[in-house]
Amino acid sequence: MATVSGFELTPDLLVQGLIGASIALWALKDAIPMYRNMKKASHPDPMVSAMSMTWDRDMQERMLQILERMASASELQAKQQIEMAASWGVMVDQRQQDMNEKIDGLMVALAKKEDQLSAMIVRSRPRR
Repeated sequence: MATVSGFELTPDLLVQGLIGASIALWALKDAIPMYRNMKKASHPDPMVSAMSMTWDRDMQERMLQILERMASASELQAKQQIEMAASWGVMVDQRQQDMNEKIDGLMVALAKKEDQLSAMIVRSRPRR
């Protein structure tokens, strides 16, 4: 059968295409009269339309109010997170400073011990 860039038209594909086309035509056969009937239908009652528009407007207002509340809650949460991050930063800086002070103290103690050890080694060497 026909081949186009590696696509081979097989009898199975032809049958599937024909079945799909027949289903689409069958649905179209039912949809066209329904569409025509909808176009011929009388316009809805103006009172129902007005109520629907009012209902939609009320729902939109409620949605806007909810979104505004969510936005203010999100802003508050963001501020709290910024404050918490700042306090964490201060706490981390304090811990780092404390750790540096401890390390400096240990380094001084280590240097003293090294000096003491060096002095002991020098004293304990026998003179020739």
